[in-house]
Amino acid sequence: MKKNCLLVLVLCLFVVGLSGCKREGMKGLVSCAGTVTKGGQPVAGVNMTFVPVSAEGEIRGANAFTDDNGAFTLKTLTWNGILPGEYKVKLTKRVPDKVYTKAEEEAARAQGKDLPVTYVEQMGKYADPNKSQLIVTIPKSGAKNLEIKIE
Repeated sequence: MKKNCLLVLVLCLFVVGLSGCKREGMKGLVSCAGTVTKGGQPVAGVNMTFVPVSAEGEIRGANAFTDDNGAFTLKTLTWNGILPGEYKVKLTKRVPDKVYTKAEEEAARAQGKDLPVTYVEQMGKYADPNKSQLIVTIPKSGAKNLEIKIE
């Protein structure tokens, strides 16, 4: 019984120690949310990557994925937010290159076969942060309504 208690205590101390490390890594992050639009309409399903040009403290990018309304909230690998600074923006959207009809799907299922699905990137110049010409500056106060407009 004593061994189990000691093991639990050691594991608890380890977890507390790790969580302290994570809190330190979040220092300086600010919230950033907004929308991606094209011709004034929201763009859903876009994978966004903010590549640091300059940022305070650590150099760390952030990413997000737009919902059906084109809305996004940026986060680093594990924490919500982004460091203040200037970022190039990369946008990608994977879509299937072929959409099967219901009849094709049912026929394949009846034969026990999988239909091949391949994807294509649909964002053209926006898929390269050096060509997209999308540059955003995140202020120390963060950004609540950042709008990324694409052509």
